Amino acid sequence: MSRLVGDEKELYGVMLREGGAMLQSELCQRLSYSKSKLSRVLAKMEARGVLERKRSGMTNLIILR
Repeated sequence: MSRLVGDEKELYGVMLREGGAMLQSELCQRLSYSKSKLSRVLAKMEARGVLERKRSGMTNLIILR
């Protein structure tokens, strides 16, 4: 978690409290981020191996690694 900054720390904290897995649409509502902002933050975190996105219907399942 030490390599996370700003919005990434907030997102990571929410994910931990929810057991490490959430739908992207739920995260968007919980954090009050726009869809595009959340997508950018998730892409950065996924590129660094912090989390994984898996397609789940019309949204993604976000899983912490």
